[in-house]
Formats: sequence, structure tokens, C-alpha cells
Amino acid sequence: MSILTDVETLAAPTEHPDNKILAAWTAFTDRHWETMNTDDPGDNEAATILDTPAQSLAGVIVKLRMLMFTSTGVSRIEATALGATVPGFEESIRGDDYVTELVWSAIKDLKAMEAGRA
Repeated sequence: MSILTDVETLAAPTEHPDNKILAAWTAFTDRHWETMNTDDPGDNEAATILDTPAQSLAGVIVKLRMLMFTSTGVSRIEATALGATVPGFEESIRGDDYVTELVWSAIKDLKAMEAGRA
């Protein structure tokens, strides 16, 4: 039984200004669900996400998720970064992992801003 539920995928409409970043993130997450903890900075998707300037909130969110994923070896943090809803995630990092807590807070804020623009 998995604790991971409601995996969030980021749609990449054909006219989105950050289509390249969103497509690279989708390819990255598709590969890394099977092999969490094996991120390779040489991956083409990682290089695309790093080197392509974000032009939207969605692009910045992807870059922050990539930071979360590559900065840890903790599976619940990696799963959340890849888009899963991990029950008790926020409580599990509160006061224990300040960097992840701050990055996750920024992601939530940016998602709220993006939702407000829709």
C-alpha cells in the first residue's frame, strides 16, 4: 500500500511560455518515479530546467520542485517534489528541515498566485 496519493501532473499547453521547462520536468518525473534517489545532474531534463529562464509562475514552481528533489535523499520529500500528496508531509518537515519547509512554502504561495490568475 502506498502513502502517495493524488499525484499532481503539470500540464504543458502548446502555447505556454514555459513549455520547454514543463516538458523537461514531465520527462524528469516520469523517469525518476521508478528510481528515486538517482538524480543525475547530467540529465538532459535537469540541464534544460536549469538553463532555461522561467517566464511564468509555473516555470518557477518547476525549478523549486527540482531543488526540493535534488537536495534530499528522503523519499517523502522526493515524492512531494515529484507531485505526490504525502499525508502529514508538512507536519513531518516543520521545524526539522527548514530549507525544505521554506521551498515548499514558496511553491504553495506561487501555486496560489497562479490559481488566482486563472
